[in-house]
Amino acid sequence: MKPGKFLFIIAPLCLAIALCGCPKGGGGESGGTSARSSGGEAIVPPAPDSVKIAFVPSTEAEKIVEETVEFDKLLGAALGIPVKSVVLPHYVAAVEALGTGDCLVGWIPPLAYIYANDRHGARPALIAVRKGQPYYQGQIVVRADSDIEHLEDLRGKRFAFVDPNSTSGNLYPRALLKAQGIDPDTYFKAAIYSGGHDTALFAVLQGSVDACACFVDVRERVKDVYPNVMQETRVIAVTDNIPGDPVVLAGGKYLSDEWADKITAALLEVMHSPEGKRVIYDIYEIDDLIPATDSDFEVVRRMAKDLDMDVAASLKTR
Repeated sequence: MKPGKFLFIIAPLCLAIALCGCPKGGGGESGGTSARSSGGEAIVPPAPDSVKIAFVPSTEAEKIVEETVEFDKLLGAALGIPVKSVVLPHYVAAVEALGTGDCLVGWIPPLAYIYANDRHGARPALIAVRKGQPYYQGQIVVRADSDIEHLEDLRGKRFAFVDPNSTSGNLYPRALLKAQGIDPDTYFKAAIYSGGHDTALFAVLQGSVDACACFVDVRERVKDVYPNVMQETRVIAVTDNIPGDPVVLAGGKYLSDEWADKITAALLEVMHSPEGKRVIYDIYEIDDLIPATDSDFEVVRRMAKDLDMDVAASLKTR
């Protein structure tokens, strides 16, 4: 999911309730296991009579709302029950909607998935494939005529990150710098958050900063504004692979394994149909979906640990 910019503490939680409805079963934590009766046996949640899906906008929310109308019809036909997508403005809202069972499916980025899994036992079903790969990378870019050749040359320079919670535009680049013994909080003369990958790159091109972090390769999508962007900039470093965005399912308290499998199969059926492929690409620029497991996102957990991140607090700054 391309990074977005969100603000939330209390208001998003209220908005999540307003958009996704009242909690089923009184809310609470799933803990990654099914609920149990007073006798100790596992309680299998009933088959859903409809499926609600949480989206978070990476582009204009109106565009996602428009595209999900057709998506809902396709997925509903594959499942045999109504499907309704809601567009939430914050990742925390999507996580809490999964955690209360109000939304059984969520399209969220890896960091939000880690939080949803740890807090609510949410499960990854599928992982996004873009340009043939189920992962992407961040990069650090400078002007072609710059004297900066290596990361060590960034000392005392002006630097643009994208957003505090941008995986490829902040978190992984920070981990990359720290691995080289560079403290990104003290190494630069000045560091800013540009608010977007495009704007971070524009700041380099316009000379407002000496270098920026952004996803690989944002330069391709700004060629209409800067036709010579590839010649005017250089990449001096690339991050480790970042897992693609997962499609996440609610925990076992609200969704049985049987229905988790049905929803996963239906999503793949839609993805592999001509109409579904077009609609899903229009929503999130996803080329394909493939099965995912929790271990696919262990690298994100390690990154968060290396950065000593409070993931919940980080997400709540959106």
